[in-house]
Amino acid sequence: MHNPHPLRYAAAMQFVTFILTGLVRLILVTGAAIFAASLLVAGMLALVGLGLWSLLRGRWPRLTTGMGLASPLKHMVRRRASAQRHRAYPPGDVIDVSARELR
Repeated sequence: MHNPHPLRYAAAMQFVTFILTGLVRLILVTGAAIFAASLLVAGMLALVGLGLWSLLRGRWPRLTTGMGLASPLKHMVRRRASAQRHRAYPPGDVIDVSARELR
């Protein structure tokens, strides 16, 4: 069977392809936006839930995770407390030092 108008057929196929690709892109972008918004809402709900839970319990939640990310924080807090206990001068005293110019 012979197509009497091959250029019209090609233009029509090109138009259909353009419309379908645009629809697929629109669906993918919309899905990505919905996914990102749902992650944002889930994070906000978790934050509000933790805040309410800490208010009910009267304590702030600990900042620990499964990978031990809070261990550097614990180390810094312990080190600061230890340094404050063992300092050479009593707390509240003003230490006067002489300034010198560096070249």
